[in-house]
Amino acid sequence: MLLKTGVCGLLLAGAYILGLLERLARVVLQNPFLELPLAAPVLIDLTLYASFKSLDFGLVLLMISATLIYSKTSESQV
Repeated sequence: MLLKTGVCGLLLAGAYILGLLERLARVVLQNPFLELPLAAPVLIDLTLYASFKSLDFGLVLLMISATLIYSKTSESQV
């Protein structure tokens, strides 16, 4: 990221990734059965393979947010 976007882009990407990991931690605490299916692809994409532009990474990000929203709405209905 540093070579593609510079220092500013690196800081913004780091903030985005930290926010994503914070949401993932909340999802894991609320529903531990989603830990591996959601955490493993994110960790692989962030560490081993820079696939930020691929469809699968976007779908995993969508699943993290959707799971967090679904768990909040299901808690409020109970």
